[in-house]
Amino acid sequence: MNSLLQAQNLGLRGKGRSNWLFKNVNLTVSSGDIVVIIGNSGSGKSSLGDTLCGLKKPSQGFVGRQVPVAIVTQHFTLYTDLTVQENLDFMAAINDNRAENRREILNWTGLTGWENTKAKNLPSSLRKMLQIACAVVQNTPLIIFDEPTYGLDQSLSILFYRLVEILAKQNRGMLILTNQMLKVAAPTGVFELADSGLVALSPSSAAKENQSIYESEGVG
Repeated sequence: MNSLLQAQNLGLRGKGRSNWLFKNVNLTVSSGDIVVIIGNSGSGKSSLGDTLCGLKKPSQGFVGRQVPVAIVTQHFTLYTDLTVQENLDFMAAINDNRAENRREILNWTGLTGWENTKAKNLPSSLRKMLQIACAVVQNTPLIIFDEPTYGLDQSLSILFYRLVEILAKQNRGMLILTNQMLKVAAPTGVFELADSGLVALSPSSAAKENQSIYESEGVG
């Protein structure tokens, strides 16, 4: 498989530069990979995603990106006064993408029937799906998802899991940052973001880690 992204000894300090948001991160994502990084709130997951895609400059280490990267952030970053279809078409246009599968992308993300609705009038869960759709339509070989299932109900979460499988079969690489163990089929690797860097988790230990994170977040 082709390597899409590498991080070597990556670290980022906080604004006061007296503390590390994360450090000693070593990671490789290749085409077709589904890599999951688990960490509770405040562990530095979002800052790691921003650093890996180039939005933030690392305080130490190196990031090598061989391909363009799309990122789905926790917060809505699209145009609220544009419709679903207009947002999708705009993101495709600025990425020089003539893809003919926009109808499929709408189906994959549960947005069929909402094409003419302005983003500001969508339910919050569908705004998240619109962000995911706009990342997919960019047709980048690598996508970073930051808390992609937060605020989604079970049916939309299932759509997201199916979408991940579809994209992996298309040989696109995915990095998923989350505070819980997602029900993603056959992830390439599952890691905990710890003070010492990334710690590889087995499926059983990942499930235990997921439970401990729920408890720390006050989730029943």
